[in-house]
Amino acid sequence: MAQSQGIPNVELVVVGDDVSVPRSRGKMVGRRCLAGITMVCKIMGAASEEDASFEDLLKLGRSLASNIGSVCTALEHCHVPGRSEFASIPEGRIEIGLGLHNETGVMNVPLPSPESLIETMLDLILNQDDPERAFVPFAPEDVTVLMVNNQGGLSPLELGAVVDETLKQLKERGVEPERVLSGVFMGSMNMPGMSLSVMNVSNVAKDTGLSVDKIISLLDAPHTAPAWPATAGVYPLPEKLRNRPLSERLTEISPEETKESAPKGPALKADPELIRQILQKAAEDVVALEPELTHWDTLVGDGDCGETCAAGARGVLSHLDTLCASDLVSLFRELTEVIDDAMGGTLGAIFSIFLAGLTTSTMAAARQSPQPAVTPQLLGQLAMGGLETLQARTAARVGHRTVMDSLIPFAETLANSGDVKAAAQAARDGGEGTARLTAKLGRAAYVGDREDVDMPPDPGAMAFVAVAEAIAACSQ
Repeated sequence: MAQSQGIPNVELVVVGDDVSVPRSRGKMVGRRCLAGITMVCKIMGAASEEDASFEDLLKLGRSLASNIGSVCTALEHCHVPGRSEFASIPEGRIEIGLGLHNETGVMNVPLPSPESLIETMLDLILNQDDPERAFVPFAPEDVTVLMVNNQGGLSPLELGAVVDETLKQLKERGVEPERVLSGVFMGSMNMPGMSLSVMNVSNVAKDTGLSVDKIISLLDAPHTAPAWPATAGVYPLPEKLRNRPLSERLTEISPEETKESAPKGPALKADPELIRQILQKAAEDVVALEPELTHWDTLVGDGDCGETCAAGARGVLSHLDTLCASDLVSLFRELTEVIDDAMGGTLGAIFSIFLAGLTTSTMAAARQSPQPAVTPQLLGQLAMGGLETLQARTAARVGHRTVMDSLIPFAETLANSGDVKAAAQAARDGGEGTARLTAKLGRAAYVGDREDVDMPPDPGAMAFVAVAEAIAACSQ
C-alpha cells in the first residue's frame, strides 16, 4: 500500500527460517517464519541506529533472512484461552516441524531420547547432503550464532538442559557458536516445546561486505527490549521518557481521524432489500458453521479459521443497517473496510483483496454508458474482475486446496451462465473436493498428507461455500 502511494524506501524483507518443510512440499508456499526473525530484527535495528543506508539495510536483512535455519519441536500444542477444541499430540509422541501458530508438525514420531531429538533437529538444519532441507550453506570454519527459543511452556531448567546438549552436539560436529542466545524470543503461549536456530554469520559477511566482528557487534548492541537476554549494553531509559505521565504515553486516535473520503463516481443501483437479505443470511450461516471450521482447521492448520470467519461475519452483521445496500460500488467498498477491520489472518487478507478488486471492477461497470443491467451474469463478470486482482497477488489456483477451490468455480459459473444455483453447486463441489487434494499453499501445505487423520475439506473454501449458498437461497 505504501509503495502504491509513492512513499520511498519501502521494501519487504521476508524471513522464512523454518527448515522442516521439504523443498518439494513448500516450493509454492515458501518457508515459514520461526524465532530466527528476532535475530534479523535485532541486527537490522542496531544497523539502523547507526544510520546505515536504506539499500545497505535491505541487503543486510535479506542476507540474514537467507542464512538462518530453524526447526521447532513440542510435546503438545498450545491452548488458546476461550477455545474448546484444539489439536493434540498423543501421549508418548512428539511433533517436529511445528509452526508458531499451532500448526501441526511435519513429523509426528514416538518420543525419542533428548539426545536423539536434538540430533534430528540439528541434522535438519546443518546436513548439507539433504537436498530437500539444505537451505543454508554451512562450512566447518563458518562463524555461527545459536538461538535456543522457549516456545512458552518449558522451565528455565529444561531450557538450560537443551542448550547444554545442543552445544555438546554442535562441538562434536566441529561447530562452536560465537554467541548463544537462550530464552523466550518468539513463543506460542504455553506450548511445551522449543526451537533451535543457527545463523551463519560468515555467509552474511560475504553477502554484505561487513566484517564478522561488525555483525556480532550489531547483535550485541545496546537495546531496550525486555525479552532479549540482558547484556552489559542494555540502554537505560532516558529520564524524560521514564518520567512521562500516562497521558503522554498513550495516544488515542478517533475513527474520524483515520477515515479517508471515498473517491466520487457514478453508482450502480441494486435492490437494497435483497442485498441485506443476502448479507444477513450469509453472515449468520458462516457464524453457525464456526465449530466445524474450527475442528477442520485444528487438523490441517492453526485452528483459528472458524474464529476468523465468524469474526468477519459478525462484523458484517454489526454494520448491516449502515451499509449502502442500494449502490454496489459503495457496498463493496464498505464491505472491504469491514472485512479488513474485523477479519484477521491470511483468509481475511484474501477476502479484502478480492473485495477491493470487486469494487474496482464495479466502478468500471458503473462508468459505462449506458450502464449494464445488474444481473447475476454481470455480478459473475464483476467477481471475475475481483479474482483478477486477487490472482495478481497470490499463486493460489484451483487444485491448491485453498478458498480458491470454491471461489473461482463460483465466479466462473456465474459469469458464464448467470445461474446462481449452478454457481453455488460449483462452489460446493470445489470446496468438498479439497478433502481429496494435497495442499500446495496455506498452512495446510506445511502438514502435507497425514495418515493419522481423515483429511477434511479446506475450512476457508467451505466458509465461502456457505456464502455462495446463501446468495443462491436468497436469489430464488
